[in-house]
Amino acid sequence: MSASPLRVSGDFLSGSGRASALVVWESSNVVPQFTVLHIPPALEENNKSRRTVALQARALARLGGRVGLLDPTGTGDSAADHGNATWDRWRDDAVAAWRWLQPPGEVPRIIWGTRLGALLAAELAADRRISPSAMVLWQPVVSRAVFFKQFLRLLVGQMITGSPTRSKSSSMPTASLAATAFIEAAGYRLHPDLIGDGSERQLDDLRIEGCPIIWREVTAAEPELSPVTTRVVAAWRAKGVNVDAIALTGPSFWAAQEIEEGTALVDSTTVAVANCLSRLRGP
Repeated sequence: MSASPLRVSGDFLSGSGRASALVVWESSNVVPQFTVLHIPPALEENNKSRRTVALQARALARLGGRVGLLDPTGTGDSAADHGNATWDRWRDDAVAAWRWLQPPGEVPRIIWGTRLGALLAAELAADRRISPSAMVLWQPVVSRAVFFKQFLRLLVGQMITGSPTRSKSSSMPTASLAATAFIEAAGYRLHPDLIGDGSERQLDDLRIEGCPIIWREVTAAEPELSPVTTRVVAAWRAKGVNVDAIALTGPSFWAAQEIEEGTALVDSTTVAVANCLSRLRGP
Protein backbone atom coordinates (compact mmCIF):
# COMPACT_ATOMS: atom_id res chain seq x y z
CA MET A 1 0.00 0.00 0.00
CA SER A 2 2.79 2.42 0.88
CA ALA A 3 4.41 2.02 -2.55
CA SER A 4 1.29 3.17 -4.34
CA PRO A 5 1.55 6.76 -5.69
CA LEU A 6 -0.90 9.28 -4.29
CA ARG A 7 -3.27 11.50 -6.24
CA VAL A 8 -4.52 14.91 -5.08
CA SER A 9 -7.67 16.48 -6.53
CA GLY A 10 -10.04 19.28 -5.58
CA ASP A 11 -13.61 20.38 -6.01
CA PHE A 12 -16.05 23.06 -4.88
CA LEU A 13 -19.20 22.05 -3.05
CA SER A 14 -22.46 23.85 -2.43
CA GLY A 15 -23.44 22.94 1.09
CA SER A 16 -25.55 25.90 2.23
CA GLY A 17 -25.83 27.82 -0.99
CA ARG A 18 -22.19 28.94 -0.83
CA ALA A 19 -19.19 27.15 -2.23
CA SER A 20 -16.88 25.31 0.13
CA ALA A 21 -13.69 23.65 -1.06
CA LEU A 22 -12.57 20.04 -0.71
CA VAL A 23 -9.09 18.67 -1.40
CA VAL A 24 -8.95 14.88 -1.71
CA TRP A 25 -5.93 12.64 -1.13
CA GLU A 26 -6.10 9.02 -2.31
CA SER A 27 -4.06 6.25 -3.89
CA SER A 28 -3.77 6.43 -7.66
CA ASN A 29 -4.30 2.74 -8.30
CA VAL A 30 -6.01 1.25 -5.23
CA VAL A 31 -9.77 1.19 -4.68
CA PRO A 32 -10.47 3.16 -1.47
CA GLN A 33 -10.85 0.88 1.55
CA PHE A 34 -12.28 3.64 3.75
CA THR A 35 -13.04 7.36 3.62
CA VAL A 36 -12.05 10.20 5.93
CA LEU A 37 -13.37 13.77 6.13
CA HIS A 38 -11.32 16.38 7.99
CA ILE A 39 -13.00 19.46 9.46
CA PRO A 40 -10.36 22.12 10.15
CA PRO A 41 -9.76 24.45 13.07
CA ALA A 42 -10.87 28.07 12.92
CA LEU A 43 -9.14 31.35 12.11
CA GLU A 44 -5.33 31.40 12.12
CA GLU A 45 -5.24 27.93 13.70
CA ASN A 46 -6.42 26.62 10.33
CA ASN A 47 -3.42 28.09 8.51
CA LYS A 48 -0.93 26.92 11.16
CA SER A 49 -2.35 23.37 11.09
CA ARG A 50 -2.26 22.76 7.35
CA ARG A 51 1.19 21.17 7.27
CA THR A 52 0.44 18.60 9.98
CA VAL A 53 -3.04 17.93 8.56
CA ALA A 54 -1.53 17.28 5.12
CA LEU A 55 0.99 14.85 6.64
CA GLN A 56 -1.86 12.95 8.26
CA ALA A 57 -3.90 12.95 5.05
CA ARG A 58 -0.99 11.38 3.17
CA ALA A 59 -0.49 8.75 5.85
CA LEU A 60 -4.16 7.77 5.79
CA ALA A 61 -4.22 7.74 1.98
CA ARG A 62 -1.27 5.33 2.04
CA LEU A 63 -3.36 3.07 4.29
CA GLY A 64 -5.90 2.90 1.49
CA GLY A 65 -8.15 5.78 2.45
CA ARG A 66 -9.87 8.47 0.43
CA VAL A 67 -9.20 11.55 2.55
CA GLY A 68 -11.08 14.81 2.08
CA LEU A 69 -9.77 18.06 3.61
CA LEU A 70 -12.60 20.58 3.89
CA ASP A 71 -12.33 24.36 3.69
CA PRO A 72 -15.80 25.49 4.82
CA THR A 73 -17.44 28.76 3.79
CA GLY A 74 -15.13 31.77 4.06
CA THR A 75 -11.94 29.79 4.78
CA GLY A 76 -8.94 28.59 2.76
CA ASP A 77 -9.74 28.00 -0.90
CA SER A 78 -13.52 28.27 -0.44
CA ALA A 79 -15.67 31.03 -1.84
CA ALA A 80 -17.26 33.90 0.10
CA ASP A 81 -15.89 36.18 2.78
CA HIS A 82 -15.23 34.92 6.26
CA GLY A 83 -18.03 37.18 7.43
CA ASN A 84 -20.46 34.82 5.66
CA ALA A 85 -19.38 31.96 7.91
CA THR A 86 -21.87 30.83 10.53
CA TRP A 87 -21.92 27.66 12.60
CA ASP A 88 -24.92 26.32 10.68
CA ARG A 89 -23.25 27.00 7.32
CA TRP A 90 -20.12 25.19 8.43
CA ARG A 91 -22.25 22.26 9.58
CA ASP A 92 -24.02 22.22 6.19
CA ASP A 93 -20.68 22.40 4.37
CA ALA A 94 -19.39 19.41 6.34
CA VAL A 95 -22.51 17.36 5.59
CA ALA A 96 -22.22 18.21 1.87
CA ALA A 97 -18.57 17.09 1.88
CA TRP A 98 -19.48 13.92 3.77
CA ARG A 99 -22.04 13.04 1.10
CA TRP A 100 -19.66 13.96 -1.72
CA LEU A 101 -17.06 11.52 -0.35
CA GLN A 102 -19.59 8.67 -0.19
CA PRO A 103 -17.92 5.76 -2.00
CA PRO A 104 -19.66 3.03 -3.95
CA GLY A 105 -20.23 0.00 -1.75
CA GLU A 106 -19.91 -0.35 2.00
CA VAL A 107 -16.61 0.82 3.51
CA PRO A 108 -15.80 2.33 6.92
CA ARG A 109 -16.22 6.08 7.10
CA ILE A 110 -14.27 8.28 9.52
CA ILE A 111 -14.90 11.86 10.57
CA TRP A 112 -11.79 13.73 11.78
CA GLY A 113 -11.75 17.17 13.35
CA THR A 114 -9.07 19.49 14.68
CA ARG A 115 -9.71 22.00 17.48
CA LEU A 116 -13.02 23.79 16.74
CA GLY A 117 -13.52 21.39 13.83
CA ALA A 118 -13.49 18.53 16.34
CA LEU A 119 -16.41 20.08 18.21
CA LEU A 120 -18.30 20.51 14.94
CA ALA A 121 -17.61 16.89 13.94
CA ALA A 122 -18.86 15.62 17.30
CA GLU A 123 -22.03 17.71 17.01
CA LEU A 124 -22.82 16.29 13.58
CA ALA A 125 -22.40 12.74 14.83
CA ALA A 126 -24.45 13.40 17.99
CA ASP A 127 -27.24 14.95 15.91
CA ARG A 128 -27.07 11.99 13.48
CA ARG A 129 -26.57 14.28 10.51
CA ILE A 130 -23.72 11.94 9.66
CA SER A 131 -23.16 8.32 10.73
CA PRO A 132 -19.41 7.75 11.00
CA SER A 133 -17.86 4.35 11.66
CA ALA A 134 -15.24 6.10 13.83
CA MET A 135 -14.19 9.58 14.86
CA VAL A 136 -10.75 11.18 15.27
CA LEU A 137 -10.53 14.28 17.46
CA TRP A 138 -7.34 16.36 17.60
CA GLN A 139 -7.02 18.76 20.54
CA PRO A 140 -10.81 19.28 20.66
CA VAL A 141 -12.35 22.60 21.68
CA VAL A 142 -14.95 21.98 24.37
CA SER A 143 -17.03 25.14 23.90
CA ARG A 144 -17.44 27.41 20.86
CA ALA A 145 -18.24 30.47 22.98
CA VAL A 146 -15.21 29.92 25.22
CA PHE A 147 -12.95 29.44 22.19
CA PHE A 148 -13.91 32.79 20.65
CA LYS A 149 -13.85 34.55 24.02
CA GLN A 150 -10.26 33.38 24.56
CA PHE A 151 -9.31 34.40 21.02
CA LEU A 152 -10.71 37.91 21.43
CA ARG A 153 -9.23 38.39 24.89
CA LEU A 154 -5.81 37.29 23.65
CA LEU A 155 -6.07 39.68 20.72
CA VAL A 156 -7.02 42.60 22.96
CA GLY A 157 -4.08 41.80 25.23
CA GLN A 158 -1.67 41.72 22.30
CA MET A 159 -2.97 45.06 21.00
CA ILE A 160 -2.56 46.71 24.39
CA THR A 161 0.92 45.34 25.15
CA GLY A 162 2.05 45.97 21.58
CA SER A 163 1.03 49.63 21.71
CA PRO A 164 1.88 51.05 25.18
CA THR A 165 0.55 54.50 24.33
CA ARG A 166 -2.73 53.20 22.98
CA SER A 167 -5.61 53.02 25.38
CA LYS A 168 -8.39 50.50 25.25
CA SER A 169 -11.00 51.96 22.92
CA SER A 170 -14.24 51.12 21.17
CA SER A 171 -12.29 50.34 18.00
CA MET A 172 -10.73 47.32 19.66
CA PRO A 173 -12.45 43.93 19.41
CA THR A 174 -14.50 43.11 22.46
CA ALA A 175 -14.31 39.85 24.36
CA SER A 176 -18.03 40.06 25.11
CA LEU A 177 -20.07 37.29 23.52
CA ALA A 178 -23.29 39.23 23.75
CA ALA A 179 -22.44 40.73 20.36
CA THR A 180 -25.28 41.21 17.90
CA ALA A 181 -23.08 42.74 15.21
CA PHE A 182 -20.05 41.65 13.23
CA ILE A 183 -16.65 41.81 14.92
CA GLU A 184 -13.48 42.66 13.01
CA ALA A 185 -10.51 40.88 14.59
CA ALA A 186 -7.02 39.98 13.35
CA GLY A 187 -8.10 40.31 9.72
CA TYR A 188 -11.21 38.17 10.19
CA ARG A 189 -14.80 39.33 10.05
CA LEU A 190 -16.72 37.28 12.61
CA HIS A 191 -20.44 36.69 12.25
CA PRO A 192 -22.27 36.75 15.63
CA ASP A 193 -23.91 33.43 14.72
CA LEU A 194 -20.46 31.85 14.43
CA ILE A 195 -19.20 33.12 17.78
CA GLY A 196 -22.10 31.82 19.84
CA ASP A 197 -23.53 33.26 23.03
CA GLY A 198 -22.67 30.59 25.58
CA SER A 199 -26.04 28.84 25.37
CA GLU A 200 -24.88 26.28 22.79
CA ARG A 201 -23.98 22.73 23.76
CA GLN A 202 -20.52 21.85 25.02
CA LEU A 203 -18.55 18.79 24.03
CA ASP A 204 -19.35 16.79 27.16
CA ASP A 205 -23.09 17.43 26.64
CA LEU A 206 -23.07 15.46 23.39
CA ARG A 207 -24.13 11.83 23.21
CA ILE A 208 -22.29 9.93 20.50
CA GLU A 209 -23.54 6.39 20.06
CA GLY A 210 -22.02 3.44 18.23
CA CYS A 211 -18.91 5.33 17.14
CA PRO A 212 -15.45 4.61 18.62
CA ILE A 213 -13.47 7.79 19.23
CA ILE A 214 -9.73 8.31 18.82
CA TRP A 215 -8.85 11.37 20.94
CA ARG A 216 -5.33 12.76 20.66
CA GLU A 217 -3.78 15.85 22.21
CA VAL A 218 -0.21 17.09 22.43
CA THR A 219 1.75 18.99 25.03
CA ALA A 220 5.29 20.30 25.25
CA ALA A 221 5.54 19.04 28.83
CA GLU A 222 5.20 15.52 30.21
CA PRO A 223 2.36 13.92 28.23
CA GLU A 224 -0.75 13.93 30.37
CA LEU A 225 -4.38 14.48 29.46
CA SER A 226 -5.62 17.92 30.49
CA PRO A 227 -8.18 18.21 33.31
CA VAL A 228 -10.80 19.33 30.78
CA THR A 229 -10.10 16.31 28.58
CA THR A 230 -10.27 13.99 31.59
CA ARG A 231 -13.68 15.43 32.49
CA VAL A 232 -15.11 15.11 28.98
CA VAL A 233 -13.74 11.60 28.42
CA ALA A 234 -15.13 10.46 31.79
CA ALA A 235 -18.55 11.93 30.91
CA TRP A 236 -18.58 10.17 27.54
CA ARG A 237 -17.42 6.84 28.93
CA ALA A 238 -20.19 7.07 31.53
CA LYS A 239 -22.61 7.27 28.58
CA GLY A 240 -21.09 4.15 27.05
CA VAL A 241 -18.89 5.87 24.47
CA ASN A 242 -15.72 4.00 23.46
CA VAL A 243 -12.93 6.59 23.79
CA ASP A 244 -9.23 5.93 23.12
CA ALA A 245 -7.67 9.09 24.62
CA ILE A 246 -3.89 9.63 24.64
CA ALA A 247 -1.65 12.64 25.31
CA LEU A 248 1.63 12.92 23.40
CA THR A 249 4.70 15.10 23.61
CA GLY A 250 4.80 17.48 20.66
CA PRO A 251 4.48 21.07 19.47
CA SER A 252 1.28 23.10 19.60
CA PHE A 253 1.32 23.21 15.80
CA TRP A 254 -2.04 25.03 15.56
CA ALA A 255 -0.71 27.97 17.61
CA ALA A 256 3.07 27.95 17.05
CA GLN A 257 4.81 31.10 15.85
CA GLU A 258 6.46 29.17 13.02
CA ILE A 259 4.95 26.22 11.14
CA GLU A 260 5.49 23.04 13.17
CA GLU A 261 5.01 19.39 12.28
CA GLY A 262 3.19 17.13 14.73
CA THR A 263 4.89 13.93 13.59
CA ALA A 264 4.28 12.02 16.83
CA LEU A 265 0.61 12.91 16.58
CA VAL A 266 0.44 11.73 12.97
CA ASP A 267 2.18 8.46 13.78
CA SER A 268 -0.05 7.73 16.78
CA THR A 269 -3.22 8.58 14.88
CA THR A 270 -2.25 6.44 11.89
CA VAL A 271 -1.64 3.39 14.09
CA ALA A 272 -4.90 3.98 15.97
CA VAL A 273 -6.90 4.30 12.75
CA ALA A 274 -5.32 1.14 11.31
CA ASN A 275 -6.20 -0.80 14.48
CA CYS A 276 -9.72 0.64 14.50
CA LEU A 277 -10.25 -0.38 10.85
CA SER A 278 -9.10 -3.92 11.65
CA ARG A 279 -11.69 -4.17 14.43
CA LEU A 280 -14.43 -2.71 12.24
CA ARG A 281 -13.74 -5.17 9.44
CA GLY A 282 -13.62 -8.11 11.82
CA PRO A 283 -11.81 -11.42 11.28
